[in-house]
Amino acid sequence: MSSIDSLSSCSSRFDTRSERSNVIYNNNHCVEVIYNYGENLQRNLLFTIISLDNAMKVKVRDASDYSFNYTALIDWPTFDKMKREQSLDIAFDEFQPQIVELLKQTISKQMLMKVEANDSHCQVIFYEKSRIKALIFLTIDLTLTNQKELVDEMTISIAQLKDINKAISTQLALSRSQLRDTELLLKNALAKNCQVEKTDLELILQTFLTHLSQTEAGISTEISKLVKRHQKLIKDVEAVKNENLSRCDSRARLVQSVQNLKLESERHQRTIGELRAEIEGLNALKAKLDQNCSELRQSVSSKDIEVEDVKKQLTELKRDIQDATMIIAQKTKTNDEIGKDLVQANQMIVNFNSRYDLLTRESDELKEKLNLKEKVVREQALELDRVNKEFEHYRMNFNAEDIKKLEHELFHARQRVEELEKQNKEAVKLNGLLAKKLSNENVLENRNMNRVPPRP
Repeated sequence: MSSIDSLSSCSSRFDTRSERSNVIYNNNHCVEVIYNYGENLQRNLLFTIISLDNAMKVKVRDASDYSFNYTALIDWPTFDKMKREQSLDIAFDEFQPQIVELLKQTISKQMLMKVEANDSHCQVIFYEKSRIKALIFLTIDLTLTNQKELVDEMTISIAQLKDINKAISTQLALSRSQLRDTELLLKNALAKNCQVEKTDLELILQTFLTHLSQTEAGISTEISKLVKRHQKLIKDVEAVKNENLSRCDSRARLVQSVQNLKLESERHQRTIGELRAEIEGLNALKAKLDQNCSELRQSVSSKDIEVEDVKKQLTELKRDIQDATMIIAQKTKTNDEIGKDLVQANQMIVNFNSRYDLLTRESDELKEKLNLKEKVVREQALELDRVNKEFEHYRMNFNAEDIKKLEHELFHARQRVEELEKQNKEAVKLNGLLAKKLSNENVLENRNMNRVPPRP
């Protein structure tokens, strides 16, 4: 721990922003890592070289494992020690570009590299293999990065993940707009189809009856699915309310526990593990968002396929209309029977209109419930903002370990809110599907209204 403290005292002299601006090398390498207990692993390590005033910093870390993070600060005294121990033939000014060149040679396989690590130290070894033995060119000793730098790096990673989530949200909004445009095109195609079907009598009536029965069956199945999903949403909302109550209780307990946590300095490693779990949760959330984006793209492609199918159906309907006009010219004697069938069809249309009104009322009720749920989500977001402000106040009063504990619990609360927002989006999606079904039924109703029995 003494070496870690000395490294933290040295690194605290440099500004973090200036270090990021002075990065001269930052690249991933697939390196063999040899542990002191004999295990060998192939790891994808990120090597970063930062140029400082009269010094340079070398960082080796694994982005997937925040416990594997080592740092070496090489200044004039450190370089003189390395030069004496390893018999180096270069000056301090040439050392930095030579390390960069060695790292580039490892990418092209002109130079070999391995890492020997234990719990507190790490050695990066550049070597070449000959037929007799391995020739070591350079060895760099690194120590475990202090906790302050680890927390700063994790904070930067969390901010980057939030930016990625915002970009994915914008992509989702664009996908939704594309879906709306596709629905408008579909409605226009159906409207044109309705205009073409005005001249159809007998054949259109038969197709209408078959489509009507299929539509009724589809609507009944969709309504049953929507009822089940609505019940599930109600249960989820109740669970969220219970969790909010338990969260309020946990906030009161948290204020008491913060006072007790002042004396517990042995929980640094546990805090690092919690932050690692938080990063993994954010990565999982990113994967879910990517999956949702891919699903939206697939739905857009399926909508395009449906539009093409509708166009094909329009062409088939035009051909059927031509055949129907020939059939009508040949069968004028059957107008009386067609009139009776039209009376029955009108009765079925009246029944269909009543059912359509019932579905409209149910849709309005679902919209009101969704608005209530959105209001609850907004209230929870305001509550989270208030908790965040309280957390900033606590952050001014307590030490870094307590702050990390509070950040962990705040992350869980935000994660729950994001799950609620996702459930709300799913409910909005269900509402859109229901609206689409109702629009299809409205088109069928317009078709039935445009059918007028021919005069004898």
